[in-house]
Amino acid sequence: MSFKIVKYCMLYVSGLLTLILCVGITWGEMADSQKVLCADCHDKEDAEMAKSVHAAAGIDCRTCHGGEKIYSVERTDLESYRQAASEPENSSSNKIVTSFDHGETFQGKPLRKEIPERCGNCHSDVAKMNPYGLPTDQLAQYRLSGHGQSLFTKNNDRVAVCTDCHDTHAVLESKDPDSSVCPKNIPATCERCHSDPSIMDASNLSIRVVEEYIASVHGQGLLEEGDMGMPTCSTCHGSHSAIPPGYRDVGHVCGRCHQQEEQYFMESPHAKFPLFPRCVGCHTRSVDKRDHLISKVVASPEANKKTYLAVRRTLPDTTIDDSTFQEEFVIRREPPVQHYERYCRHCHDPSKQVGHRTWFAELDEKAMQEGKELYQLVRYAEIGYAAVATRVEEVGRGIILVQDEALMAEDLRTKLVGLGTMQHTLNLENLKKEIDEFVALADQIDQSLDKKLRHLWWRHWALIPIWAFLIIFTIALWIKYKRLKTKWVTPLPE
Repeated sequence: MSFKIVKYCMLYVSGLLTLILCVGITWGEMADSQKVLCADCHDKEDAEMAKSVHAAAGIDCRTCHGGEKIYSVERTDLESYRQAASEPENSSSNKIVTSFDHGETFQGKPLRKEIPERCGNCHSDVAKMNPYGLPTDQLAQYRLSGHGQSLFTKNNDRVAVCTDCHDTHAVLESKDPDSSVCPKNIPATCERCHSDPSIMDASNLSIRVVEEYIASVHGQGLLEEGDMGMPTCSTCHGSHSAIPPGYRDVGHVCGRCHQQEEQYFMESPHAKFPLFPRCVGCHTRSVDKRDHLISKVVASPEANKKTYLAVRRTLPDTTIDDSTFQEEFVIRREPPVQHYERYCRHCHDPSKQVGHRTWFAELDEKAMQEGKELYQLVRYAEIGYAAVATRVEEVGRGIILVQDEALMAEDLRTKLVGLGTMQHTLNLENLKKEIDEFVALADQIDQSLDKKLRHLWWRHWALIPIWAFLIIFTIALWIKYKRLKTKWVTPLPE
């Protein structure tokens, strides 16, 4: 019995000693080292990563950089590691130098040339991208782009890579207003490189493309009017396949939005010439496919009405058929438009008697004349619509009902918009037919308003005898009343 007690006591003491030893060792380890995550040293990057779409998808540091999830760091070194991690890369030479083993799987910070491939590890994986509905050909498109070709074939690592446009860690959705690839922020994102002379000079590219875009009709609509449907840099050049379109392609690029204009242009004589400058021939200043200052030639019907009213106040005694009125309308029109002769002269200048023009000078003169006539037809239609629509509004402010005329004015508006598009065919015969229908409808509206105004005039005159009768009848009743009162009403005695 005593032997068992001694045995149990010895086991108890040895267990207690073992427990004390383990606790002592663990306490010593805890005193000298600490378990940390990446965020414990890289807190700035962690804060950026926390609000990104990657964090929401469960992606952490190891996905891009490799390494371990938890590290054991000596307490005495932890603060120096944190300070070293917080130092910017371009800081002075007195930056704290540390050596920390991130493990065999750690890939470190990728070189700029490695970034597209590293992003492509996930973004080219159909299984990973399919749940989010994201395309998986973006790396392939990037390789075809001007950026990708310069990076992979010319080893120019100054070109844009994924992190330049999407940020390094704070990758946000494109619909997020704070995202660098949100439509309203795309011009500023592209401007970081495309307005930098040190980068653009090496590629022989203009540094004014973003500046020109901001001043263009597209840039004003996006940045000033807040129209998110306006095209941005990526709309025309592609998000990842940034390839500048050539003359032959620029029409198709514009045709993604301006489909009707492209269809009409393909019916025109100009579509037969592969090197014809297409859209930029008339919508830029210099007929240069690199010119991003796209101007609007066709004015909206509402803008035409404002211009018409301004001219009417200046020239109240003229009609829309007067040349003075039409010239003043063109001068005040917003947006301002040049005579089509200016555009036609880029190619059809009869004074340039060189090459084939020696034999085709007559065709150039004919083209110039047709351009002038086309210009006059469209301007006359703009003024005609503005005059009719303004008259409908003015008459409708009175007591006359003009619902029918207002509906016809909307049809006239539709025809005007169609004329602005149809002029891309350069087919004067078809355009004249449309103008004839336009003028006929405008005349119908005017005649209907004239008829209603005449009826109103006759109704006003018809009221004169009625009011005269009412006045005479009222006077007669008053006289009759006085007579009856004198005859039948006896005054009370005093």
